[in-house]
Amino acid sequence: MDTIALHVLLVEQVARAVDELVRPAATTRSRWVDLCVEGAMACDVVTDDGRVADHPDVARRSRWATSVLCDLAEPGIDDSTRHRLGLASEVGVARFCASVRRRAA
Repeated sequence: MDTIALHVLLVEQVARAVDELVRPAATTRSRWVDLCVEGAMACDVVTDDGRVADHPDVARRSRWATSVLCDLAEPGIDDSTRHRLGLASEVGVARFCASVRRRAA
């Protein structure tokens, strides 16, 4: 898969996880998906040259990075929403990595 296709797949998986775990209002959905994707990208889930992270704890790191980004970008966010966004990022990244592995097999 090329880099653009990988990014599209990542956004799709993260958006699905946000919808399932956070259940955002229509006005905040894109912002929450953006924060989760940024958290994933901060952990180099997909590198600039199109490689997908293969270390097992990348999803957990994505959760942590998303939580930190929420604190920085949305200082008034409540703890429950921040926690659910972190989980959505972790679940989305785990699904993304599993999907890429299945396609490569």
